[in-house]
Amino acid sequence: MAQVRGMIAAGILPGKTMKSVLAALAAAALISAPAWSQDDPLPQSVARPYLDYEVALEAGDGPAAMAAARQAWQAAERARIDRSLLGILAANYGDVAYAEGEYEAADEAWLEAARIGDNDPHTDAVERSRRWYMAGLSAFADDNRGRARNFAGRAADRVEAADVPVPANLRAEIYFLYTRAAVSTGAWWRLESSAGNAIAAFEELGADANDMYAYCYYMLGLSRYFWGEREDSVMPFHMAGSMYASLGERFRGDAQSSAYWFSLVTNGYDDAQKADLHARIAATAYPEMLSRTFGRNTDTAEHYDTDAQPVRREIPDYPRGALMANLDGVALVRFDVNEDGRTENAEVVASAPPQIFDEAAVEAVEDWRYDPAVIDGEIVRRTGVLTEFRFSVCQETRSECRRQAREEEQELLERDSH
Repeated sequence: MAQVRGMIAAGILPGKTMKSVLAALAAAALISAPAWSQDDPLPQSVARPYLDYEVALEAGDGPAAMAAARQAWQAAERARIDRSLLGILAANYGDVAYAEGEYEAADEAWLEAARIGDNDPHTDAVERSRRWYMAGLSAFADDNRGRARNFAGRAADRVEAADVPVPANLRAEIYFLYTRAAVSTGAWWRLESSAGNAIAAFEELGADANDMYAYCYYMLGLSRYFWGEREDSVMPFHMAGSMYASLGERFRGDAQSSAYWFSLVTNGYDDAQKADLHARIAATAYPEMLSRTFGRNTDTAEHYDTDAQPVRREIPDYPRGALMANLDGVALVRFDVNEDGRTENAEVVASAPPQIFDEAAVEAVEDWRYDPAVIDGEIVRRTGVLTEFRFSVCQETRSECRRQAREEEQELLERDSH
C-alpha cells in the first residue's frame, strides 16, 4: 500500500500562550543586569538564541531558526533552567528540525521533550501525547520503524490515560502512525486496536474518504484475516476498497487489492450469506458491492465440472531477512493452472508489508502441481486462482505475541536510557 501519503504532523503546536511567555521572559532577560540568578526566568545565553529563533521563524529562514533553536536548547540544558521551559525549547527545535527534513535530529529533540513532559506536572496530557507522536513521526521519517512503533505506542498510551479529551485529529494521526509502523515491522497483533481506534477518530471527525482512512480499514481487514477472523474482515475490506475506488485512478491498485481479499472470503458464500452481506453493505456509505465495481476478480469453482485440485503444495521459505527482523506478513497470490496441472502467471496482488514476502510466495506457487480442471469432459485451463500466505514468526498465542512486544519495547527503553 505504498500510495499512502497522508501522514503529516498533527499541527497542534506548543501553545501560543506558553511561547509568548517564553518570548517575554527572553526579552526581559536581555534588558536586565548581565548577572543571572536562579530567581530569573532565563539567562541571556538562552534568551538571545531564543529571540533569534523567533526572528528567523518570522522571516521564514528555516536553517537559521533551526540553528538558533538548537543553541537555545543546549544553552538551557547547560544552565539547568526550569524543566517545563526546557521541554518547550526541545520541542521548538524538534518542530523546525522536522520541517527542515533533519529527522534524526528531530527524533532526538522530540524524545527529550516527551521525556520531560512525562515528568512535568505542567505539561498536560494532550501535549504529552503530541510529543511522543512527533518523536514517532520523526523516527518513521528517518526510516527507524521499530523506534517509530515504540514511540507511537507511547503516544497511544498517553491518549488512553489522559484525564482530558485528546482532540480527534491528533488521535487519528497517532493511531494512523501506530498502524503504519506496526505494519512495516510485521507487528500484526497490534493492528486490530490501532487501526480500529484510528477509524473511530476519523468517524468522530466526520472525515470524508481519504487514503489514511482507507488504509486503516484495509489493515483492520488484514489483521482480522491474519488472525483467522475471516468473516469479520469482509466489511473492512469493503470499506477500504470502496474508499480507495472513490479517490480515483491513483488508488485503483489499492482498491483492487481490497477487492481480492473481499473475494477470497466471500466466493464460497451461500444464498443466505450473500443476502446478509448485501443488506450490510447497503447500509453503508458505499452500497455497491466491490465485485460490481471491479468485475470478477477470479474464476470460481462453479464454472467447472471438476475444479483444479492440488496434488503438491509446499509452503514458502521464510525470507531470511524477514525472519532475522522478526517480521510477520501476508501475501495474496493469483495464478492459473494449465492443462498439464502446472501453475502459470503467478503474481502477488496484495501483500503487507509490501514486497517483503512477495518473492517467496511466488516461488512457492510456481512449484505447485494440480490435477487440471474439467468442463464437459475436457481438460481446460483454470484461471484466476487465489491463495493467501501468512508468515508469522510468532506461532504461539496472541498473549505470547504481546509478551514478545513488551520485551521489544523494554529493549528500546533500555537503549534510550544509555
